[in-house]
Amino acid sequence: MQAQEFLDQVHPVSPAWQSQGTGTLTWSVFSVYHATLWTSGPLVLEAGEPANPHFALQFSYLRNVSAESIVEASQREIARLAEPTLEQMQRWEAALRKVMPDAHRGDVLWMIFERGQAVSFHHADGALGRIADPDLAIAMAHIWFHPDCHSQRLRLQLLKET
Repeated sequence: MQAQEFLDQVHPVSPAWQSQGTGTLTWSVFSVYHATLWTSGPLVLEAGEPANPHFALQFSYLRNVSAESIVEASQREIARLAEPTLEQMQRWEAALRKVMPDAHRGDVLWMIFERGQAVSFHHADGALGRIADPDLAIAMAHIWFHPDCHSQRLRLQLLKET
């Protein structure tokens, strides 16, 4: 299934999904995944946060990464960028552990963001889960779009600001 067809099927509310930018996350000398930002118009950042009502990130994994590693890396970045409370961190970690699968080389995983509502996770085999926590959705978006995010190169590639 093509990416646009997939998005139209799992999130038909947003019209005319378009690929905005693509890039590769590298860690040291290892390429981890290829990411593509999908929007229904250019992603607008207000105070470092996406202002669009809907956008999606598509991750095509280039190596095997355990769910544990994905959750831990996400938690580190969220703690650094979003400054959540301890209670939020604990709640979000538990929620992410329920939806995050191990990623294997060749897997395609999706995150679909609904501003002010939720973030949902999908795999080629179907929906993994939806976390209806607007603060977590913003915190997750910070991982890729905050001005101080870990991978500035990937951020700029996704936003097409090379």
